[in-house]
Amino acid sequence: MATKQVYYADETEHGVKAGTLGINLTNKIFVFGGFSIPYDNILLLKEKVRKVKFKYAIPEELPLKWNIKDLKSIYLKSVGVLKYNEIVQKSDEIRIDVLKEIAKPELDLKILVSCSHKDLVPKKERNFHTECFSNYLQRVGLDLKYAPIEDALVIIDTQAKENECVIADEFTTAYYHGKDTCGNVYKSGNLSQYNIFPSLLFASDLHSCEIQIADILVGLVKEFMKWVSGSYNPRTEELVKKCFPLIIHNFRTYQGRIFGYGLIVPKSRLPRFPKFISKLNEIKALARTNEPNS
Repeated sequence: MATKQVYYADETEHGVKAGTLGINLTNKIFVFGGFSIPYDNILLLKEKVRKVKFKYAIPEELPLKWNIKDLKSIYLKSVGVLKYNEIVQKSDEIRIDVLKEIAKPELDLKILVSCSHKDLVPKKERNFHTECFSNYLQRVGLDLKYAPIEDALVIIDTQAKENECVIADEFTTAYYHGKDTCGNVYKSGNLSQYNIFPSLLFASDLHSCEIQIADILVGLVKEFMKWVSGSYNPRTEELVKKCFPLIIHNFRTYQGRIFGYGLIVPKSRLPRFPKFISKLNEIKALARTNEPNS
């Protein structure tokens, strides 16, 4: 049965100190993506997030993010310093409860995230965003080609508007010509042949529940990528092992494979993440261990 599908995406990055990976340049981990969900399930998703907010006495209108501290001024104005500090102290519990709710099968929520790791050479910085966005968009195209999708929207956090011209060029080239701005051809062909809205839409994570969920997902994937790159502390590993197994089965897959389908890292970047596959398998093993009746 054909569905109306909505793709929500956010972006985040992490600066890595020079020399961390045995090189002499400053580097960045960049993460772009989020999730897709049938349009008819969006209200149910909102209800599940509302349930978590109610549990922790968070006013319904306040946003959630992977890092609640990013919202400090908004929370202080609304609930005061004591309640804000209480919420920060319970950040892990809130993250876990949100992830458990969005992972429930009735939502049919699929995670799609594209990652990269690039030396910060100014003249090459342009590819930092376009590479991730293009890899993400190519998978959206394949969904449109092979999945029973009636029509689709791609909605991105307004923060990405800083790179609006760059990603708009990527989207336009994919929509009309079926390739990226470097000439790489999309396996799906032109996006214009499918019922996808012909331009990107933007929403703020301060107001959109769905973009807030995308923020939580890319925040978690960023922690995972820090872990596999070696740029992490024990807190990072603890967070990843507690949170990532909860949503590992929600990643877009092909014949059970996540890498390259739901969690994308260009092969040319894999040397920066030498433990990527082994760590991903470790998360899968943790998920199996935590399953009921395991």
